[in-house]
Amino acid sequence: MKPLSNLSKQSQVLGAVALLVGAQTLGLSAASAETTARLEGRCKLTHDQTTSFNGHCTVKQKQRDGNTVFAVELDNGADYRFYGPNKQALQVETHDGIHNVQYKEDSDKGVFTWIDDNQTQRLSVKLDSQRQPEASHDSSTSQALIGAAIGVGVGALIGSLLAGGGGSKPAPTTAQAKGNPYDGKGYTATAPFKCSVGNDKHDKLCPGGIMRKGQGQASITVLFPNNTEVQYDFKDGNVTSSFPGKLDWGKAGDDWYIGIDSKLFIIIPDAAVYGG
Repeated sequence: MKPLSNLSKQSQVLGAVALLVGAQTLGLSAASAETTARLEGRCKLTHDQTTSFNGHCTVKQKQRDGNTVFAVELDNGADYRFYGPNKQALQVETHDGIHNVQYKEDSDKGVFTWIDDNQTQRLSVKLDSQRQPEASHDSSTSQALIGAAIGVGVGALIGSLLAGGGGSKPAPTTAQAKGNPYDGKGYTATAPFKCSVGNDKHDKLCPGGIMRKGQGQASITVLFPNNTEVQYDFKDGNVTSSFPGKLDWGKAGDDWYIGIDSKLFIIIPDAAVYGG
């Protein structure tokens, strides 16, 4: 079991995959991204303790390749796109790279938090109205406006959108469709992870159970689509596995790219290991 230490073909593939994941998941191609909700609201953006924006914003929810993209456009021109398979596994891409995002629901808002340029970034979103995803110039106001003054429970509404509640959601392609088998089993947390069997496309979702032990130590148990269960142990910046096979790993930003026997491939973000 060893880290990738040279620029082998596999390490080059890991770098290419990291770029591909960032580009594809963000939903940058309008042709393949479906807008499922369009909302208006107010946003507040802070860097550590400094407020850099406090005003109107527009929110769009899109579905692409089984991931939810929650795009927030501030009136000052700033644009943030939070994406991931669910609200517990979100990321955002900025000029400094791809960062893991913590999402918190309050009764009247949703708050996204991440680290960028060694500063804590917080974007608080309150929703005022929801409009049809697609509307024409000839639509009447009553048809275009679905709901106004959402107010109470807006945090739950944002959470519902991030979970895919704002529109149709593609059916999961793995055992994730049956729910996470690690729920209620005493784990610190549970979450799905991008994975694949037999290739490094990471085009599936594998349910996992996370047991955090503090100070960067954690054990994460994952069930692959071929019903193979693997436990990954993280300690001192290294990862080992309970699976009796050759383990290779590398890091791209905040993500661990792990392969076993060139057969079982998975991406595990630092947020799963450290929490946040």
